[in-house]
Amino acid sequence: MEVNRGSEWSKWDLHVHSPYTYLNGYQCSDNDFIAKLKEKNISVIGLTNYFKFTDEEYILKEKLEKEGITVFLNLELRLSYTNNNNDCCDFHVIFDNKLTKEDIQRFLSNLNINLSGTQIKAIDIDSSGMKRANVELDELMNRLNEKSLKIH
Repeated sequence: MEVNRGSEWSKWDLHVHSPYTYLNGYQCSDNDFIAKLKEKNISVIGLTNYFKFTDEEYILKEKLEKEGITVFLNLELRLSYTNNNNDCCDFHVIFDNKLTKEDIQRFLSNLNINLSGTQIKAIDIDSSGMKRANVELDELMNRLNEKSLKIH
């Protein structure tokens, strides 16, 4: 017998910075972070960081998924061009939640970013460069569409 339950609603937040986020102003334990999400009945999050992810975020992703929260890693990038107010534009890449750490690391190892006039790979940026780094939109789109990186 088929059961038709009608529409189901769930609470998503695809822009949640973890306690491990570079340029973050808050700290809490993984357990407190998870408890807060569960308290707010959030069932899906975009775990967000700038330019790359920490090892702790991959571990946090696993912990969240064990608690029944679906996690998409959300890469926040500052684009090289600015808007009419001379503000940088941010671009978010939300990765398929089935991609492995290795898949995402391979992408980050191939993404060129500009750090004060020097090209480096996103995987190599450190926290001191986060405020100065940016990426060309064409470079980002080329890497996202690169079949050999296997992120599709």
